[in-house]
Amino acid sequence: MKKSKNRNWPFVLSLVAVFLLVGFIKYFMYDVYYIPTNSMSPAIEAGDRVIANKWETGTILPKWLNPRGTLRSPQISNINKGDIILFRHPAKDEPIWDRVILAKRVIGVAGEHLTITDEGIENLYIPTAGDSSEYDHYFVMGDFKQNSHDSRHWGLVPSNLIIGKVEGVLYSTHDPIKHWENKKFNWERLLKKVH
Repeated sequence: MKKSKNRNWPFVLSLVAVFLLVGFIKYFMYDVYYIPTNSMSPAIEAGDRVIANKWETGTILPKWLNPRGTLRSPQISNINKGDIILFRHPAKDEPIWDRVILAKRVIGVAGEHLTITDEGIENLYIPTAGDSSEYDHYFVMGDFKQNSHDSRHWGLVPSNLIIGKVEGVLYSTHDPIKHWENKKFNWERLLKKVH
């Protein structure tokens, strides 16, 4: 009996190692998120499952390590104009973990003066960490501007709410011809890179 128990230990340890590795990848490197709306169309469609790169931008540490949502992994790469980012909604009063997750494109970065005259925004300064806040801020908009609630409506996104950069679409259940209520697998969007 003792021998059979000892033989099971390598299997149990291997299983634990696999769970730890998967957890590390999910919480600190890459994760998949569902996008329910067309505000980022055509780059991202409703029904897409997008891959978020967390390790470059740094990300909010998981709730079980970070109940208040204030701790982040380190940022090793800048967020640039044109990047599509995932973040928790900045204008909500709920605890950080209850806020909806959004995907938008970065239009203005920290330290920049932004002018978008068509949208009524003129000479907006985007603060950097150390100015008036402890976080860098970003101005974001949806690609489908007429169907997007974004920084034009609820203001800037502080870096502490950013989850990661969108690298691409893993897969999609959206059929653009039959609209988003149809959950048919969309082969055209499988492993699609987004720009």
